[in-house]
Amino acid sequence: MRLMNDIEIDRCIRWALPAMLGGILLAVCDFIMSGFMLFGFGVMAVTVSKWRTEPGLWMLSGLHFLIQAGIYAMFVYSEIAELVAGRAVMGGWMALDCSIGTAVLARMVWFLWSVTRLNRLVPARE
Repeated sequence: MRLMNDIEIDRCIRWALPAMLGGILLAVCDFIMSGFMLFGFGVMAVTVSKWRTEPGLWMLSGLHFLIQAGIYAMFVYSEIAELVAGRAVMGGWMALDCSIGTAVLARMVWFLWSVTRLNRLVPARE
């Protein structure tokens, strides 16, 4: 997988606040999965914003990945469980919500992988 360059990583960090606000807006509009993933992406981007100078943020980005991937798996499981149980109907809005959430997760994984790999090169302070 190609890593993001510095400009792309900084662009994700710069758009963190609009991502958080967009996530809240999506969640209010009943796009729960995509809203939560977008909000989580914004929060995560803010927490690793000093990735160039702060050694050890690669561990935090790995933790963010585990948390967000687990939350994504729970969302997908709950959607599938409701479909199998017959409590929900697979509509266009549910498919759109899952698609947006998956696209955000893919971008988040790319971002976190890039931050993890590049931040490991930052020398530790003595």
